[in-house]
Amino acid sequence: STDLVSRYDADQLAVLLSDTTAAGALQCARDLRDALRQLAIPHQDNPPSAILTASIGIATLVPGPGTQAADLVTAADGALDRARNDGRDRIADAQEPALRSDELPPQPIAAIAG
Repeated sequence: STDLVSRYDADQLAVLLSDTTAAGALQCARDLRDALRQLAIPHQDNPPSAILTASIGIATLVPGPGTQAADLVTAADGALDRARNDGRDRIADAQEPALRSDELPPQPIAAIAG
């Protein structure tokens, strides 16, 4: 399988994970968020943590007749918007509500743009 990380917009990255389940994508999002937190990059405009955090939107798509890449991008972008609107440092699945980092269940439930 081939995975790809690319700048998607001025302040966004897209992470495409082939052959990855929704649970695997959620785990990848958690790992990315946790790694960014460990760097503790100062960001004074981000109260209360004062460090750089990530809001992440997740979507999955199984390719098939009638599916288009744009469907995946639209779903992930919508989830990202929801994660941003619901607060900082969140992961939102296109089919689930946004969760704060402290609300994430111990077992993965849900796949990345953000």
